[in-house]
Amino acid sequence: MTDDDRALDDDVHARLTTEEDACGAALRQLWTYLDRELTPDDEEELRDHLAGCPPCLAEYSIDVVLKDIVRRSCREEAPAGLRVRIRQTLLDVRADGV
Repeated sequence: MTDDDRALDDDVHARLTTEEDACGAALRQLWTYLDRELTPDDEEELRDHLAGCPPCLAEYSIDVVLKDIVRRSCREEAPAGLRVRIRQTLLDVRADGV
């Protein structure tokens, strides 16, 4: 292996490591982004990363669908009888001092 080959390998490794670090940071921020809890600067940086990174964009798409499924599932109300029994149980526990 020549010195030029080694330098090229080092450059490729450095680029891949930097991309992996950027992807790791982006993936760690996805849920915070979906919850709209990032700063405007961080949102812009994440959007830019997603626009140029198909694997992270795919993960983002999965997370959007998952969050939507959870949100729709949480809209159901417990039956009135169940709510009454839970409330009564909580009152009984509080009255017993447990």
